[in-house]
Amino acid sequence: MPKEVHYFLFFREEIQQALLDYHALLDGDNRVGFAEALDLSEKAGAGVSARLLVREASGNAARELLFAPPDVLAATIQYCRSRRIPLARRSEKILRAIGDQLVLASVLNLRLARPRPETRRTGLPGSPPGRSDQAPRAFGRHKSPIPFGKRAEMIE
Repeated sequence: MPKEVHYFLFFREEIQQALLDYHALLDGDNRVGFAEALDLSEKAGAGVSARLLVREASGNAARELLFAPPDVLAATIQYCRSRRIPLARRSEKILRAIGDQLVLASVLNLRLARPRPETRRTGLPGSPPGRSDQAPRAFGRHKSPIPFGKRAEMIE
């Protein structure tokens, strides 16, 4: 089965902004100033978790925000949507950490979409055979099963 694979590489600044935006979206906390440090950790099979050290806008207090693997993935997807980076909805999305960068792999399984036999529509009784009565085609023009001369007689 063919697959379509896209890789997106996010730098540290983009990941920090994605996590800050996600935190503000969930908590409604707009007091967050700027990110000072980012620590990404990846465990086999668990995904990528993040620890973000944030300095408040006043510059005095700093706090630590922890993000679980599903939150890091959701923040990355939200960042892509807000920046209009195209991601297929049906694709499987996988995050990997490479140093202080993230790689988002979007894998989409492609399959030929064919209608199921029970969902095909049949023509009305007495009507000439239409597309629903013929075998499905992959491409090309379809030829009518009625010869050209007979079609002229049917129209008159």
